[in-house]
Amino acid sequence: MAFVQGAPGFGRIEFTENDEFIDFKLHPDRLSLRAVPSYVDREVSCAVDDFLVAGDRFIREGLARVTDGYPSLAENRFVRILGGGMGQEESDA
Repeated sequence: MAFVQGAPGFGRIEFTENDEFIDFKLHPDRLSLRAVPSYVDREVSCAVDDFLVAGDRFIREGLARVTDGYPSLAENRFVRILGGGMGQEESDA
């Protein structure tokens, strides 16, 4: 997966396993955004705050599932950063 930042208010997530992507477009009021996936003929919109809360929860729950299965992965510096363990990251420097 790759994140591409374009013009202000535009971003794209590209998937490495296929040619699909999701475009994100920030509404001019900067309070809402549109998500436009390439793999369906729909777009969705939501409040930016709701998107950030859902994204944070998605990352943390996904990391918890993976590190439950592979406990040593929890010691990886970048996994800790992604999961919010910034205080631990400094000791690895």
